[in-house]
Amino acid sequence: RPDEPGPGISLAKAHHAQGNLKEAVRLYELEFNVRLQNEDHAQVCALGADYGLALRGQGDLGRATWVYEQTLEHSQYVSDPQPTYHALIQLSYLCERTNKLKDALNHLRHCLQVAFQLQDPDGVSMAMGQLGVLFQANQRFEDALKCHAASQAENPLE
Repeated sequence: RPDEPGPGISLAKAHHAQGNLKEAVRLYELEFNVRLQNEDHAQVCALGADYGLALRGQGDLGRATWVYEQTLEHSQYVSDPQPTYHALIQLSYLCERTNKLKDALNHLRHCLQVAFQLQDPDGVSMAMGQLGVLFQANQRFEDALKCHAASQAENPLE
């Protein structure tokens, strides 16, 4: 059935867990492309998380970015906001690593919105801390201080 994980997904996860990223990426890619073609939104989101991390592990930031962009696009069709949240966190990290600071800021702002929607205090703290780092890199020191203070708050949801 197209809505169920195939044996390639289990094998990819096993290779990933064992550190065999080359084979994991090959298997994730095959399964991910099938799910994209079938517009299986939930599986694209589920596979995108693991596939993107494997690509990051290999240092392939360009392909990892593409995978997370696809995941983000497909996440709008699933009811669970978690895939959106995860894709935004990963995209902000990848944009920061490739010096696309404005894109990283936009992804983190969106991530913060989703963290508030999920009522996730750790997610809010993480996003605020990362926003502070990015504001500091853009020499927006007042904004950076506010974000760092908010990230350290006892209850960042307030």
